[in-house]
Amino acid sequence: GGLTNNGSLTSGAGTYTFHTNSQAIGGVATTIQNVTVTTVTLTNNITASGGFVVSTALAGTGGVTQGTSAVLKLGGTSGITTLTATANPNTVEYNGAGAQTIKATTYHHLTINDSGTTASNTGTVVTNGDLTISSGTFNMSTGTITISGVTNVNGGTLDDSSTTGTDTFVGLVTIGGSGTWTSTGGESYTFRGGLTNNGSLTSGAGTYTF
Repeated sequence: GGLTNNGSLTSGAGTYTFHTNSQAIGGVATTIQNVTVTTVTLTNNITASGGFVVSTALAGTGGVTQGTSAVLKLGGTSGITTLTATANPNTVEYNGAGAQTIKATTYHHLTINDSGTTASNTGTVVTNGDLTISSGTFNMSTGTITISGVTNVNGGTLDDSSTTGTDTFVGLVTIGGSGTWTSTGGESYTFRGGLTNNGSLTSGAGTYTF
């Protein structure tokens, strides 16, 4: 029937399973280590900056849907069947301590804020809003990446080790003073909103098309 936390919740290491009926989670910032959604849809309505944090594993045969202005932070694996994150606005943040895989889907705002290496899978990742890399490394791998808003590489590294795939940046790409852009695989890119480099950029052998 859902869960609303307006107080204090300490989840422990057990698995919190949402099933039987489509439902929602809401209230203040809430951390649950292990979440499983079985068959149904769990809607995240937590809009606090701390967000709905799944720190170890998000799994199951169901789906998670982001509500308007919702914040979802994933600290571990995200093997959920579907992630619907197109509500305008909402933010999905990957903030694990180790390697994570970005789920191939369409996001509004996507944030990379981890201490490990985050790699996109071989599918298509789209943002209708912005991409922010605050820490860690976003390895865009072999998938197709389209960023419709602005891209800010503030404090981490955007790395592309692939020689294939299509990467398109519609809005301005800004590499901050502590940011790094490197293309170790020599992939090509398309820019439609410009490029500002105040950090470190290693282009690789690919073609940069403006």
